[in-house]
Amino acid sequence: MYSRDGALTAIPFDLERLQATGPPVKVLDDVLTESSGAAQFSFSAAGTLVAVPGRGLGEGVGTPVWVDRRGRVTPTALKVAQYRTARLSPDGTRIVSMRTDVADAGLWVHDLARGTGIRLDTPSRTLGASWFGSSDRVIYQSERPDGWTLAEQRATYSQQETDVAGVRGSGASVSADGRQIADVQTGLKIYSLPGGTMRDIDVVRPNPAGNSRAFSPDGRFLAITADDGARQQVWVHATQGVERWQVSVDGGTMPRWHPNGRELLYWRGRQLMSVPVTTGPVSAPEPRPCCSKAASTPPPTMSAPTGCGS
Repeated sequence: MYSRDGALTAIPFDLERLQATGPPVKVLDDVLTESSGAAQFSFSAAGTLVAVPGRGLGEGVGTPVWVDRRGRVTPTALKVAQYRTARLSPDGTRIVSMRTDVADAGLWVHDLARGTGIRLDTPSRTLGASWFGSSDRVIYQSERPDGWTLAEQRATYSQQETDVAGVRGSGASVSADGRQIADVQTGLKIYSLPGGTMRDIDVVRPNPAGNSRAFSPDGRFLAITADDGARQQVWVHATQGVERWQVSVDGGTMPRWHPNGRELLYWRGRQLMSVPVTTGPVSAPEPRPCCSKAASTPPPTMSAPTGCGS
């Protein structure tokens, strides 16, 4: 049994000869499927099929909106679709996102004011898109026969992708100037570009997801999500040196820096939290809730502060 385009298909198979013995037959339509391709179904020991119904590839249907610190929502011009892991461009005008609609699945760049978008040409499965040091280049994880690598291309039109020299892996985060990449493979590592010179960051059980790390605007610090043995917490690590500081108190995920570098935002369950941060050395008071609207909605896969409070 396997999934294709949101439908479950069965095919008879001979385990001894390791070959199909008949044609495929569609069994069930509209089975929820993640962007990784994993369909949400299973079998009991007695052979009973259970499946999660749903169209698209595992993300809720909606449209990106602006939310200010008072919780006021302002719509963008984008149409309703299935957006995943959207990242706001440095100039605040566009997002790069994995669209998971069955008909339009792929890597897209959308203009928030005009509502337009282009689908970038990617030859293989992609994950974790972000902006690569400017508002005209994007970087993302691209699947290869021997594993995942980081690739980049221009965001203004679709063109052939280029591998990022010296860097392999997945779940990467990029500094604002495009000169540092943080990635989790066997541990948290920071690569310096060009060339891919690597250094290890001492973190116990770092979260491998790409949205679990964020460089400060000046590139001197890296906010990360890591497991302290009881729950996920947000920490700030120096990118040069060994200093680190715990920021969250009662758990936290998906940290993001304010563009001024003096505030860190992260999710604690369904609540967006805010922490004023000073550097040299780093200090952070008790976190406080931010953006009251966020308390009644699930944590989004997209979170890009432009100046929460403006």
